[in-house]
Amino acid sequence: MPNLTFLYEENGFKVSKLEVMGNHFFVVQHTATGRRYIRRTLSAVDAIIRQMVL
Repeated sequence: MPNLTFLYEENGFKVSKLEVMGNHFFVVQHTATGRRYIRRTLSAVDAIIRQMVL
């Protein structure tokens, strides 16, 4: 059963951790547009947030 856990909110993005069958993913949702990005590492999440803020 998939498990989605809210982690933090930063610069208009909500970051959650998704666990599916023992695999972990990070879901980044832009709060203004609702667009979602799924990444495997927190460094990739940070890169998305930095790119969209600049």
